[in-house]
Amino acid sequence: MEMQMEFIRKLPSPQELMQEYPLGAEALAAKAARDKEIRDIFFGSDDRFILVIGPCSADNEDAVLDYVHRLAGVQEKVKDKLLLIPRVYTNKPRTIGVGYKGMLHQANPEGKEDMLSGITAIRKMHNRIQEERINQRFLRKADKEQAC
Repeated sequence: MEMQMEFIRKLPSPQELMQEYPLGAEALAAKAARDKEIRDIFFGSDDRFILVIGPCSADNEDAVLDYVHRLAGVQEKVKDKLLLIPRVYTNKPRTIGVGYKGMLHQANPEGKEDMLSGITAIRKMHNRIQEERINQRFLRKADKEQAC
């Protein structure tokens, strides 16, 4: 079976995408701290378990952010036993042929397929998740300080 492909445009490399849509310094620091937590659990210096949890396909940014916020509340309750990692998978692997294949292929479910806009939308959504997690931590800290 011969595949016929048409070159449309070059997609950015991950490095180019990170340069064009960078995370803020605070989000980068939070990500580095989170990565260390994950490493510590994998290598046994932290005895918690990791639970990666989330929907089959994340294609609605507002719903994903709502989910991440809710999961952060649960994380607070189980932080001594589990590290919850939100699964933000933006593809629909079982959709083949005609149909919506997920955010990667089509940022707007009602629009045309456009992988570049999908990749850009995904990067922006992941950045927004990181930034909002920082804001959420700040608000929780402020609430605790007010309660004291």
